[in-house]
Amino acid sequence: MLSPMIFSYQDLVAGNGFVASIVLRSRVLVVESDDHSFWLYGVQPSICTGDKRGIDAVLDDFRTKYVHSIYDIAKQASSFDEFRDAVLKFLRQKNDLAARDWEIALHGVERAASAPERAEEIEILPSLSTPAINVLPSYDIAV
Repeated sequence: MLSPMIFSYQDLVAGNGFVASIVLRSRVLVVESDDHSFWLYGVQPSICTGDKRGIDAVLDDFRTKYVHSIYDIAKQASSFDEFRDAVLKFLRQKNDLAARDWEIALHGVERAASAPERAEEIEILPSLSTPAINVLPSYDIAV
């Protein structure tokens, strides 16, 4: 089963002579396998993680991988400009296959939600069914 999700993270990162605030809003594709393990494929940035312990464990692992990535970038950067360039490069890494599958999954959710017999079972947030979803990912970096 494929499920499209939107996530938002906000983090403060300290580096060599700077503290940066990073706000990331983007998409992730959740895949539940036949063995009931869950896999998350980040559309942008491209981060992948999986676990048999359940969706919460996979979401936690995804977040941890993201945070470790930006902290590692901050540690290695000798200046804010170097940090900003490296973080933007990381955040812009796109998984084209996950992006395609995310759109397919989103259309599947929209079709299921509009089916009269299923309409009462599925609640779709208005923002998930509008074209505004195409502006993702977005990120802000500030000093």
